[in-house]
Amino acid sequence: MNYEPDDIDYDEDAKVTGTIVDSDLTHDRMEAIARKVVDAWDMDTLVDYAVSALFDDYQFDCDQAVQDANDLELTLEELDNDN
Repeated sequence: MNYEPDDIDYDEDAKVTGTIVDSDLTHDRMEAIARKVVDAWDMDTLVDYAVSALFDDYQFDCDQAVQDANDLELTLEELDNDN
């Protein structure tokens, strides 16, 4: 029998195809996805992402950038020579 339901909503369609939809995601499931994605990254990708995320944070919170630089006892010379 070739049965195709007329009114499959997105969640029901996801159950039929086995895909995940946004309504399936709980806080814990999103965290699990994030951990699995990061686990799949190589070290260069992980470092690039971390640098990008921190840079974005520092643009909106210069005090945090200053605090981090001072916690690491960085000098302006070190920062200028790092590029």
